[in-house]
Amino acid sequence: MPELPPTDPSCEQVAQCLDLDRPDRERHAREAAAELELALSGAGLRGDVSVRIKSPCSAREKMRRRGLPLRELQDICGVRVLVESIPDCYAVVEAACSRWPCVPEAFDDYIQAPKESGYQSLHAVVRLPCGHPLEIQVRTFEQHREAETGRAAHWRYKLATSTG
Repeated sequence: MPELPPTDPSCEQVAQCLDLDRPDRERHAREAAAELELALSGAGLRGDVSVRIKSPCSAREKMRRRGLPLRELQDICGVRVLVESIPDCYAVVEAACSRWPCVPEAFDDYIQAPKESGYQSLHAVVRLPCGHPLEIQVRTFEQHREAETGRAAHWRYKLATSTG
């Protein structure tokens, strides 16, 4: 991934960098999602698996917030898994980490320790065979509803932080 200007790159500059290997990243994420779906099915878990791609502006904001270069963001591509129960959430992370090497320092348990907004989810990062990191977000269907429409809704959080 090419290097961006060290101070405050624009969303357009981030988008240009991300576009260079986007097809490969997305293909690898889709393949990983399909493999994870098979693993869940084999383990008797019911879950909805989807691929999610971080927007260039969201990547830029995370770079600014954390003081990281783009190449160090580990959640450019991700897989979101929705399951029935909290034990199933942990079973999904276990299944993912048995298939691909986990990045231990990139595991966040917002189920045991929810964010102030009430957001609950497990976030784990695995390293795919191609070398790309892939974030695995796992939560229950109910936690997802809360994250999308309830107190933890992302748009409310964004509005609150942008308006103070």
